[in-house]
Amino acid sequence: MSIVKSHSKANNTTYVYEQDMKWNPVTKRPEGTRKLIGKIDPATGEIVPTGKKGRKKKEKTESDQVPSDSELAKKNQKLQAQIDTLREQVTSLYAENSALKKENSVLSKKIEQIRDMVNQ
Repeated sequence: MSIVKSHSKANNTTYVYEQDMKWNPVTKRPEGTRKLIGKIDPATGEIVPTGKKGRKKKEKTESDQVPSDSELAKKNQKLQAQIDTLREQVTSLYAENSALKKENSVLSKKIEQIRDMVNQ
């Protein structure tokens, strides 16, 4: 096994491969297989692993950690309060909507009466 460097002009990066050569008796030719190891960092010259196996594991941040029971309880209380206020808003909007529908029907009847008077 040997390590091969390949420079890509398109994105100006150098990739590092692990190459393995085997003899194929049927075709009587050597066949090579390449496996990507990573990229070369231009600033440091080190090989930076790519792919799932080579990636470095991320450090856990505060958002990744599991919240405690008290934090969940506080969040649950806040959400429950929001639900209650939204329910109150829905009921008030429903009442307003029904009142406007009644007013609309009354006005529609008056318009029909006026049309009848004009058409006569």
